[in-house]
Amino acid sequence: MNNYDNTIYQGLENEFFDDLKNTQRVILCIGQKGSGKTTLFNSYLKKSLLQKNYDTYHLIIPSYKYEKDGSYNFLENQYNCFIYSSYTENVSKRVLDDRAKGNKCLFMIDDASGFDMNDENFKTLVVTSRHGKSKNFTSGGVCIFICLHSARAIIKPIVRNNCDYIFIFKMNNRKLLESLFEEYFSMVYNKFIDFLNVYKNAMTQKYNSILYSNQSPYLDINVVNWNIIEEMINVNKLPQQGRKREIKRKDDDEKPKPKLNMSSIRFVRYKPPFKFRN
Repeated sequence: MNNYDNTIYQGLENEFFDDLKNTQRVILCIGQKGSGKTTLFNSYLKKSLLQKNYDTYHLIIPSYKYEKDGSYNFLENQYNCFIYSSYTENVSKRVLDDRAKGNKCLFMIDDASGFDMNDENFKTLVVTSRHGKSKNFTSGGVCIFICLHSARAIIKPIVRNNCDYIFIFKMNNRKLLESLFEEYFSMVYNKFIDFLNVYKNAMTQKYNSILYSNQSPYLDINVVNWNIIEEMINVNKLPQQGRKREIKRKDDDEKPKPKLNMSSIRFVRYKPPFKFRN
């Protein structure tokens, strides 16, 4: 480990939320299934809805209709939320259009591992997430929050290089850990074994994760103890927000209207009523 061994670790919860109040960021959560990614995902979403941090919410939740434990019940009556079952390029286009209206948007993707997210619209969102203005914020734009199993195989370097916060959860893939070390943590540790020892120790606590931030010289190795998780984990209902609008539970892209079959139309020549002449 490097010479900053005694000063490298610090709680970053307050810094994380204070930063997101003023600037839109790109956030990655990487880890295996059941490691705690969705718990952090839902905690941040609940807190944002309660505090009205964003004008609109675009949420890709593949398991939304299949959850039996009611973990998404808090989204009922949240009419400023748009929920999709899968990702397509048109979803990113909708977020771009929403931002162009002056809205501050939260774009969250739970379990992005099965989606192809290398289209130009998504890249544009990531690269320009900080740009834009809304009536209530000096720095508008789009905050992007992505949960996935592996970043290297799914997200192109241009996207990974624009990430501001990386939450590393439990995983059993050593090669993936090595790639994360090379891409992010090699600026903190001289050797991979030093990072691996800290990581293994942090993962002994269930649902824990390590937070790396390019906005801070510190690491947070106890994210599981953040107050937001304890405060939000039992919140199952939120007050109604926004005007009533349709919640999109799937990617219901407009289907092209069928072409008119001209052969099936009968044209009748108009004849004016007959009039007698005097």
